[in-house]
Amino acid sequence: VSVSPCGRRAAWIDTDGRIVVITIPLQSTVEVDEERRLGEVDVVVLPRHNENKQPIDGQDESSLAWSPGGRYLAIEHIAKNQFNVISIADLGSPEDGSITVGRIAQATPDRFNSYSPVWGRTSKDAIVDLYSSALDPDNYSKSGANALFFLSDRDIKLSSGATSPWGTRAPSPQFEKSSCVHVLPLQTLDVLIEENVVNSFVKAPYGGGGAMEVTMEGFFQLNSMLELIESGATI
Repeated sequence: VSVSPCGRRAAWIDTDGRIVVITIPLQSTVEVDEERRLGEVDVVVLPRHNENKQPIDGQDESSLAWSPGGRYLAIEHIAKNQFNVISIADLGSPEDGSITVGRIAQATPDRFNSYSPVWGRTSKDAIVDLYSSALDPDNYSKSGANALFFLSDRDIKLSSGATSPWGTRAPSPQFEKSSCVHVLPLQTLDVLIEENVVNSFVKAPYGGGGAMEVTMEGFFQLNSMLELIESGATI
């Protein structure tokens, strides 16, 4: 069983490969009869296909990854062409006490293998958090995951000194490293700025950009603002 980090949702795969999701009710809302059996609990079986009509047959619980808030479920499954892909299912907020299946969007293409999804935040977010907590500590709150990390074999590397993956008598190509980490930003820059204006200073080529891609001009402006605050001035 795969339990969400918030503790309100759980998912598992039945013997037919279907993905079953349950919302765990709060103790104050649970009805228990005299034999200590739970009352009505919301259980949903997810559709067998995503929006791209690719089949969703669960492999094992390790192929399921919950977002921190328990609303989204990343699913690793096998596409029609036998490549591993990752889809994201929107199940609604667990605070509603029920499951509302929304979009099941395919997050990775079926031209490469993609697997081992993990929800997280990028190094750019760490910079935004650092300045946000210093500039406005009273109203600062750390945001949740806004990026999906995963492994993929779309970038391959030849063995050292090799100019071709094919040997003189090799029946198949040989690669030294076939997988590397990729990250998929889940929010646009406009949305990030709307949630936290510091994102307008810490710019990167895309919403989930890394710390090394941040332009220095924004740092100079933020440091000037911090110096004004430390001197007692208002911004």
